[in-house]
Amino acid sequence: MKIKMTQTKSWTKKEYQIDGSKRQFFGKAPSLNGHGKLLLESSSGRSWEMKSLPAPLVDMLPFGGAFGRNRRIFQYQIFYGERKIGMISEFFYDQVMRRYEVVYEKQTCFVYSLFQGAHELLLIFVGDRQIAEIRRETTVVDFKDNYELYLLDEVDDCEVPLILFLLYYDHIKHGDRGAASKGLKTKEISYSYGKANQLYDPDWFSNHFPNDPAVRLVLDPEKEKNWVERTVRINRLMECLALVVILAGLTYMVRVNPVSLIGLTLFVGGFLVVHGIRRLRSRKELDE
Repeated sequence: MKIKMTQTKSWTKKEYQIDGSKRQFFGKAPSLNGHGKLLLESSSGRSWEMKSLPAPLVDMLPFGGAFGRNRRIFQYQIFYGERKIGMISEFFYDQVMRRYEVVYEKQTCFVYSLFQGAHELLLIFVGDRQIAEIRRETTVVDFKDNYELYLLDEVDDCEVPLILFLLYYDHIKHGDRGAASKGLKTKEISYSYGKANQLYDPDWFSNHFPNDPAVRLVLDPEKEKNWVERTVRINRLMECLALVVILAGLTYMVRVNPVSLIGLTLFVGGFLVVHGIRRLRSRKELDE
């Protein structure tokens, strides 16, 4: 089955129309990327809501990458009415790559983003099996994004969770707010290397959707290796510089006014405690 998501409004708010396999959906998102509630309604009268959870403190720091090779960055809880039914999470792993996890009732999907030149693909897996591919048009008019989701017919129960993911993904990654002028066109050129490249099967799409034009990427393992090594070195350098700046600031504070360090310690400690309690409560609510 083929599902198309079209952004119909940008600027101060974002709205979307999604043409599903048997019904339409309508999505809404706030203007500020990465925050607020996301809403999805179907033409049959059903509705879902996604709410963001506060990010852990370590993810807010410039050297957060040093604190784990596989850590969660964003989290959005999924609600159907008052009932919590799932979660969409973004993970930072191997110091350079990202993957997404979509949990919806008893279903769990893993999503990997893949870029080459003007092409952007999202590969969706259940376990080790690829069940879908998402394409995004990188040429954008008025900052309104368009997506195509190709999903195997036998896993149609993944339709709603993947539409929710599309709404989340555009809000987090491509939720540009407004255009400088009517009809403005922008085009993105980018490249990615990592696990998504290793999972990519150039024949998957043509095997399952022979009547639709396929996008075939040509990936270079040697370029992937060099890019990952270079990116890891740059990330580590930035983390070391951030630590040096913070340590220099703390040293200066102690020399000028030792009492200020005590106040800073109490403030940071209190913030960590409160922040940790909020996250524990949110996780507990989701599990109930």
